[in-house]
Amino acid sequence: MTYLGESEPEEQHTYASKYPMRVAKNFLSVFYTGRGGRASLLYRGGKFYEFTDHWEVAETEGVKSKLYLWLDSAFYTDETDIWMRWEPNGRTVGGVMGALKALTFISKDAPLPRLRPTPLEVTEADKRGIPRD
Repeated sequence: MTYLGESEPEEQHTYASKYPMRVAKNFLSVFYTGRGGRASLLYRGGKFYEFTDHWEVAETEGVKSKLYLWLDSAFYTDETDIWMRWEPNGRTVGGVMGALKALTFISKDAPLPRLRPTPLEVTEADKRGIPRD
């Protein structure tokens, strides 16, 4: 099974569905952490934005699809330290999506942050002599 042009995720370990905020933080760290540990996913004005080399709209259904497929291969431990398979459904994924929106929210009036390479990174633009702004 594939999603968004990628191969199926490997088995993941995360938190139980009763901890949607923890699951959302884990999901962000796996899929949406950019340079310097900065989040590369934001929720602004009712839309997700993803940063690759610039900010662009990330379809909510695409983010949700990635989350469903990641959770479908995820396990968590219960209070007895027994590994349990995550079984994503509309309610549990909806809870994590709500937490994901809360974690990545910025005001619709706020500009999208400028993310630049760290000074030690050499980009293709640097190699071609294009000045950074």
